Amino acid sequence: MTWYKQVPYWSVQLLLSYNIIAPSHVRYAKEINQHRYIVLPRSRPRNPHRLRIISVAENDTATYYCGYSEGKNIGNKKHAWDRADKNETISGRTDNIFTWP
Repeated sequence: MTWYKQVPYWSVQLLLSYNIIAPSHVRYAKEINQHRYIVLPRSRPRNPHRLRIISVAENDTATYYCGYSEGKNIGNKKHAWDRADKNETISGRTDNIFTWP
């Protein structure tokens, strides 16, 4: 699974990627603050993939995308892309959770 951020009028920026079987092994892009972008584990296989952004600031305003590919080579493997929907702020905290089914 790979998460991207696109600020209006800018190119898409890679945030992080991880294997959906082992989501605790997250690979972050060099310029990304690993303490602000957190992959939340799925409690069940059918639950959505989730990305939490800690201490959301105005410069986090963007469209967030996630992508999935099955296998190491995208050429003839199943792959999908979608735009993540923003959930409501949880319990009044200043972080948001993005989900992908």
